[in-house]
Amino acid sequence: MRAIRLTRKKGRPVMLYVKDEPVTCGEKTTGSQAHDFMQWWSEECAKHNISCPYDVYGVRLAKKLLEEYGMERLQRMVKHFLMAYGPELRKPDETRRLIYFGQKRKEIETEIKEMGLWL
Repeated sequence: MRAIRLTRKKGRPVMLYVKDEPVTCGEKTTGSQAHDFMQWWSEECAKHNISCPYDVYGVRLAKKLLEEYGMERLQRMVKHFLMAYGPELRKPDETRRLIYFGQKRKEIETEIKEMGLWL
């Protein structure tokens, strides 16, 4: 997958057409695994009556999360996240749900470990 990255060079805006960063650690995650996860994420959000926009940044984040946790652990964390933060995620102004999950993932991991449900 390729993406457009906006950056600044010598104070001027520059648009770069870049490839995905190479996978350097953890399990090798393909783009199709990230897309599969995003499809699953959308279905889980729909079950909880939460809208879920699908974007390129979400696929990139999913790929990094899959490398860090693997599919089974990540799915368990997402289910916990959607149940715990559902009311907050249903707010109409909240649109970056996967990013919010990425920010809360360490808290969620700790909660799941404390409950004895970590794989």
